Amino acid sequence: MEGFVVDQVSKTYMDEKQRPFQVLHDVSFSWSAGENIAVLGESGSGKSTETLKIAGELADSNLPVMLIVPDQSTFECEKTLLDVFGAKKAEKVLVFGFSRLCKYVFELTGNLADNVIDEGTRAVVMSLALEELTEKLRLLSSKGNKSLVDVMLQTVSDLKKSSVTSDELRSASMLVCDETLKTKLNETALISDTFDALVSQSYIDPMDDLTRLNDILLKNNVLRDYTIIFDGFSGFTMQQLRVVRSLIRDCTATYFTLTLDPLTDGSEEVFATSQQTYKILKEYAKRDGVDIKAPIKLTDLHRFKNDNLALLEQNIFRPHIEPLEIVPENICVYNAVDMYDECEYVAGKIKHLVIEKGYLYSDISVICHDTEPYRGILSEILEKYEIPYFSDEHADIDVKPVIRLVNSIFRCLIYDFDREDVLALLKSGLTEFSVEEISLFENYLFVWNVSGSAFKNKFVQNPKGYSDRFSDYDREVLAKVENLRESVIEPLLLFKENAKDKNGLEISKLFYALLEELKVPDALRRMYAEFERSYDKSVGAEQIRVWNMFMAVLDKTAAVIGTKAMTVKHYYELLSLQINAMQLSDIPRTIDCVTITTAQRVRISKQKASFLIGCVDGIFPAIPHTSGIFSPFELKMLAMNEIELGDDFAALNNLETFMAYSCMTSASEFLSVSFYSSDITGTTYLPSEIVLQCKKVFKNIIAYDKFDFDGKKESMYALRPAFDTVADMIGKGKIVPESLLEIFAQNPEYSAKLDSLINAKDKVPFKIFDKKNAEKLFGKNLNISASQLEKFNLCRFSYFCNYGLNVRERQRAEINPMQYGTIVHYILERFFGEYTKEEYLSLEEDKFQKIVCAYLTEYAVKYFGEEQLESNSFTYRLKTILDNVMYLMKHIMEELSQSEFFVADCELKIGEDIPSYTIVLPDGHKIAVCGSVDRVDIMQRADITYLRIIDYKTGTKQFKLSDILYGINLQMLLYLHSIEASGGDKYGEIVPAGILYMPATVPYISSDSLKSIDKLPDELNKKLKMNGLLLKDTEIIHGMDKTDVATYIPVKIKAGEPVSSTSLATLAEFGKIFKKVDMLIAEMGKNIYNGNIEAKPLKGGHDSCEYCPYDSVCAYRQSNPITCFSVDNKTVIEEITNEINGKEEE
Repeated sequence: MEGFVVDQVSKTYMDEKQRPFQVLHDVSFSWSAGENIAVLGESGSGKSTETLKIAGELADSNLPVMLIVPDQSTFECEKTLLDVFGAKKAEKVLVFGFSRLCKYVFELTGNLADNVIDEGTRAVVMSLALEELTEKLRLLSSKGNKSLVDVMLQTVSDLKKSSVTSDELRSASMLVCDETLKTKLNETALISDTFDALVSQSYIDPMDDLTRLNDILLKNNVLRDYTIIFDGFSGFTMQQLRVVRSLIRDCTATYFTLTLDPLTDGSEEVFATSQQTYKILKEYAKRDGVDIKAPIKLTDLHRFKNDNLALLEQNIFRPHIEPLEIVPENICVYNAVDMYDECEYVAGKIKHLVIEKGYLYSDISVICHDTEPYRGILSEILEKYEIPYFSDEHADIDVKPVIRLVNSIFRCLIYDFDREDVLALLKSGLTEFSVEEISLFENYLFVWNVSGSAFKNKFVQNPKGYSDRFSDYDREVLAKVENLRESVIEPLLLFKENAKDKNGLEISKLFYALLEELKVPDALRRMYAEFERSYDKSVGAEQIRVWNMFMAVLDKTAAVIGTKAMTVKHYYELLSLQINAMQLSDIPRTIDCVTITTAQRVRISKQKASFLIGCVDGIFPAIPHTSGIFSPFELKMLAMNEIELGDDFAALNNLETFMAYSCMTSASEFLSVSFYSSDITGTTYLPSEIVLQCKKVFKNIIAYDKFDFDGKKESMYALRPAFDTVADMIGKGKIVPESLLEIFAQNPEYSAKLDSLINAKDKVPFKIFDKKNAEKLFGKNLNISASQLEKFNLCRFSYFCNYGLNVRERQRAEINPMQYGTIVHYILERFFGEYTKEEYLSLEEDKFQKIVCAYLTEYAVKYFGEEQLESNSFTYRLKTILDNVMYLMKHIMEELSQSEFFVADCELKIGEDIPSYTIVLPDGHKIAVCGSVDRVDIMQRADITYLRIIDYKTGTKQFKLSDILYGINLQMLLYLHSIEASGGDKYGEIVPAGILYMPATVPYISSDSLKSIDKLPDELNKKLKMNGLLLKDTEIIHGMDKTDVATYIPVKIKAGEPVSSTSLATLAEFGKIFKKVDMLIAEMGKNIYNGNIEAKPLKGGHDSCEYCPYDSVCAYRQSNPITCFSVDNKTVIEEITNEINGKEEE
């Protein structure tokens, strides 16, 4: 048969509920031998279905056809063929990944090898190679550095994938000028040659399989009669491309499916990887004289069962997105507090889809960029919600009992029997001793502080410790403990002694004999039987699998080391490399289960719902990085010399974008995108481009968080989350249905926990009953800042934890909003501290920019380290900050230029630059106010100093006088009062002119709200207007803002009088406010020394519990909160006046 024609073909499948859905509609094309054809279409357009149609036509005609897919997709592809074609027809279509293709051709041509090196043995050989070259290497010297072994393995792998030889590296070294790179190239070539030589002595390296395959195809293409269909690839390595080229040139015909917009041939950036691949394939075909037929273009989107997902695919990562008004019902965005909150949301939503929407668990996938951050979190929460799942990532081998035992044995020998290592060995569960015997042994170690060499001596002491009585029971316990010591420690000591000066083969035999003497195989059989009886057969079977895998590793280690003599420590280092390479894949325990996968391994098949988790900026999609020995700059230099080791930064970035696109378009019915705001270390995160793309397409999409998402209903689908909900309701004082309480009261696992919760609810508030203890915690006298006073009034218990117990959250050095604020403070302090008003107003633009840039660089070097300046992303952030600060400073200078006030001090230290303001309590305790004032401005009139203080705020804080009634937002009032009272020597006679919050970030102006670009400066100035409380005095207000129309301050002058409903106070009112501040300070001191530290949080406009780090400590002890209400200034002054009068009457 020379070809065939497909004319207006449509294809319809039945879903699980026997409902028809169409995957092809009126598709037409023709095929003839010796052609290269591309199948182009966006995600969901039916490319894979199209290839099945082509393969089916060829199979029906009994023509050889081969489908090549990514290695991880072969099983899914074979299963689809079986479902679509049936067994007989499916057998006619060969399905291979590149690795299986190599084995198939090797078998056909008699080149199949048995002695193929595995990853563990590769690591051991690399370690031996580095060890052999120690004296010859200057830059890449190993000296037992395991990380260098990993890096060099990756580098050698990159060389092979890129088809770069060691000779080419040496040639390149003669062309580059950089001495470090020159040395790296020569040493890498030497390591590569030595590694290959050691491997070739006994093994075949599978990393060379594609090269060997291409050599075979060039000599005799045994696949020439096949039509080859490549499906599921966005790009190929150079090693793969050489094979692909041979197949294009010599095979009957080749097809390639590529994900790109068929109408534009993928000109959008998201399809850059596919477009580059398409370009290379066409170039190969053209060079080799292969007919390039017009591509099959698929324009209809068949995968998506609703408009939301189809519209998303058509718009994401496109250059010109027209935001849509609709609120998508089938796309959810969730802003999680942390990974735990994110996984709770995902589990609850999965339960909802299964129980409420009729989904199968197998219809659902959870996709992340990397499973490692979620290890132990996602699985725990899915099990909590009783959700069956399967992870196609490899399990953590180190936690398996067999490997824990092996590692513990060697650690005992190497680190001289550290107590924790001995206990880890015993608690692996693979010794002959019972839990009771191990507990008695552990108690003995604790009582007598046994560790190290003490294990080598016979245990003869009383297990109770020092006692005048040694009972029969004590002797019985001692006998058990000593028997355990002798049975475990003595064989280890004997092994260590016998292994001295032995070679690898001999040590391996001795170690197996040790395991036999410790009766590990017997214990393993008991463990298997126990799991089979009472828990899960698959878990028991897994232990046997791990044992067999380790036995194979032991044999391989013996084989690769051979007769080379070494110490036990060195032997363990090499054995560890083998252990770390062990791959234990999870086995699905049920057919119907949720799939957990990664963006790199995602398989788009029949999933209805996809949950994309960890969509955090810089993580998913990830910021590309190199994993080999060469830096990005060095790779670029090599590329300039025609040595290309993998993709460059831009290509890797495009690949990340494409993976994100593929994940976002993987589901047919429902998509959830979630990100977390912080992690366990306190590091804060921003949403990634995946989230932003959803928001760009659907501008009204709602990003839910835990406060919007009511998971109570979902939590009732399983016992553990249901109990968590009950605990939360009890903690919040909500009524729990009696039927629900009864369920847990009758459950043996939960009844005691429920009793504890109910009892805890009724406990009295926290209090320090002994006043002497309060003095010990806080000192006889208090030194407080404004933030301390505010935190005390927000929640006394939080203050107690923070300043009494000194229990505080850890902070990371990063450019987060808090760090940004510090940088701004630093630059403004330096600038206005070094230049007078006349000087900075006369600065030229270039000079001004150089000064600010120097301050910023100085700060970065001082606090972040000079090496950070070499990072492109870091310098980009600094450039953004510089632009931001420059604009702010220009605005500040513009405001000061028209003002009669000038900067007198920046970062004024109360308690250092001026004396602390001190209040003495009736009981003699003193409270001194300390702190740092961002900026002090003054205006001189005769002998009077009018003084205002400025506080830079990176947030959107607004001053409300009513906050003073609750003891919050006091910072500037407290500091102004302190300066007025204690700053006379520095400033002379002071009259308070006011307090002002000044925005320290350039605000975001929505283009939708901007009528004209010419209006942008005016809009920015409005956002940058200061807010606060100023003295009601026309002369002072005019001195601050000559425009008199509230351009810079929140007060304007109308008919000769200052006007504002919220930002003015008379001098007498300022005096009352300061008295209120004094009363708040005194009240705080009184409560502290009386031990009143109950959890009485402030709620309302200020929710002190929302981000409290101590909520898990106080929990049920939160008593009735104080509700914060906002009232007008007149009412505030009246309340303060009444309070003052009441105090005076007392």
